[in-house]
Amino acid sequence: MIQINRLEGDLGQPLLERAERGTAMKLTPFGTGSAARAEGTAVLRSSRADP
Repeated sequence: MIQINRLEGDLGQPLLERAERGTAMKLTPFGTGSAARAEGTAVLRSSRADP
């Protein structure tokens, strides 16, 4: 959780909606967009690595 807090601080916006203990956290709209961009970057990098 410390790493997520640091990342949110660097980005200037929360990535997750915190929940009560025992309840799943949800991505914020900003977190959803960030995750989609990260997945797209990972796909691009892996396609470039393939011969």
